[in-house]
Amino acid sequence: MSENGLSHEIKRQMSENQQKIDQLNDQLSRKTDEIKIIQTISSEILNTLDLETLFDNIMSLMHEVFGFEHCMILLSEDTQLRVASSHGHEDQGIGMTVPMGKGVIGTVAQRRKIMRMMGLRTRRRYVQRTAGAEADALPTLKDADSQIAIPLQVKDKLVGVYTVESEKANAFDALDEEILTIVSNQVAAAIDNASAYNQLQKLAEANSRFVPRQFLRLLGKEAITETELDDQIEGSMTVLFSDIRDFTPLSESMSPSETFAFVNDYLGTMAPIIREHGGFIDKYIGDAIMAIFPNSPGDAVAAGLKMEQHLAQFNARIAEQGRPPIRIGIGIHTGPLVAGIVGFAERLEGTVIGDCVNTASRLEGVTKDLSVTLLVSETVVRELAEANEYVFDSLDEVSVKGKAQKVQVFGVSERP
Repeated sequence: MSENGLSHEIKRQMSENQQKIDQLNDQLSRKTDEIKIIQTISSEILNTLDLETLFDNIMSLMHEVFGFEHCMILLSEDTQLRVASSHGHEDQGIGMTVPMGKGVIGTVAQRRKIMRMMGLRTRRRYVQRTAGAEADALPTLKDADSQIAIPLQVKDKLVGVYTVESEKANAFDALDEEILTIVSNQVAAAIDNASAYNQLQKLAEANSRFVPRQFLRLLGKEAITETELDDQIEGSMTVLFSDIRDFTPLSESMSPSETFAFVNDYLGTMAPIIREHGGFIDKYIGDAIMAIFPNSPGDAVAAGLKMEQHLAQFNARIAEQGRPPIRIGIGIHTGPLVAGIVGFAERLEGTVIGDCVNTASRLEGVTKDLSVTLLVSETVVRELAEANEYVFDSLDEVSVKGKAQKVQVFGVSERP
């Protein structure tokens, strides 16, 4: 081979090697970009357990990283998927449903396989549709020409589907599909974790309606799941009892459903006052309320006086319904008691036990005999830090079951 020929061959080989090097560098660069994208998305979406914030983060990142303008997240619900988040559509369509196996989205959910569609304008049978009146409400691009839909799975569990549409032809390439397949696992795990946390929050909120958080805090617990039979704490607290007077004859004039509605209307008026003043309701006994004030007897007194004021407003409201006014009795006593979990393994309940409870209940009953609405014990008056804010009227000494010594009781009103 001549010298010129050899030189030419060497140059050709060098050129081919350079092309291979460039291709490898390009592949390496793409892989590096791919890793950066995955790391960025993973780190961002795994930082929150709030579903709404998580959806916003996912949509923002997908737009920022891929430039996706129109996308949706649909969550799996038995035989259908429901739109949980939508980006870039004028009609967001939140809450709209897609049956499993219907259209691109439903097919992806059913088969658990990614679908990348191109040329949709000429293949209209693949355009996403839903059945019934909800079809028009689902956000889709009328002129969509490309679509990619990815199943969101955690192991064998289908969490939902992430779908993107574009009016551009061939808008999504193999690299998009490759990255999204990897990212979808992170997205699915994040959504599943957030959904589970959200469900636990709802459960905790529901439980707090039956066992107040304040009661759990008394026991040093954060959640009802931490409680056990015989958990208890002793301390000095204030108990407030209230009851509607002569409620039985009043209820006889109403149907059962009317009675329930009336009681709930009344309790809905009084119960928030207890919470506003640092107390919590231990239990309802029909129309009666038993409330605990762990901090100060002054909280209970302030709550009792406000209940009197709101009773007048309640009576004015029911008068418009043609009902007669009601009267209530409120008894308040401070003393030692035990708060804890009672019952047996299959049926537990939080409650308070002690002489203080019996005395407060007895004072509430005496209000009817003394023709007053609110009575407090001498212990409350003695321990009341805000005593100078009130006027006390010494009324009588009353006997309490189980106590040899009578209890002095006082009417109370705010000082003018």
